Amino acid sequence: MGMRAWFGGRPVLLAAFLLFIVLDFFLLHGFAPVEHPLQDALLRLHAAHRTPDPDVVVVNVDEPSLLAAQKELGVGWPWPRAMYADLLQGILKQDPKAVLFDIYFVDPSSRGQEDDAYLVQVATASDKASALRDEIDRLRD
Repeated sequence: MGMRAWFGGRPVLLAAFLLFIVLDFFLLHGFAPVEHPLQDALLRLHAAHRTPDPDVVVVNVDEPSLLAAQKELGVGWPWPRAMYADLLQGILKQDPKAVLFDIYFVDPSSRGQEDDAYLVQVATASDKASALRDEIDRLRD
């Protein structure tokens, strides 16, 4: 069965459909509201059948963490850089191969230059936090 028979001999419909797909992909973004949830669902489905690597530990700053910090420490978001520095010191005591932060430190700390300096000091004291050091180099400027 050829394409012509499948589209009932209407190549114009096929061309219009393909044009719509290309326009949506590059300009309209009509599928964007379902694209990310669909990707998340597919990733969860894939991850559900995989065994986690025992050598990888993820420290997740999630909503319960934010609420606990607010309640117990009186610290809201964004957290002070000193909290990350203390966390990093605790992790480095465990002798990891590497420590990565999935947080952008793009603006200087709202708590002052000393807050940034403390995180820089802790991160630069170890070769295990090289990715964080690269990010922190921008804070020094």
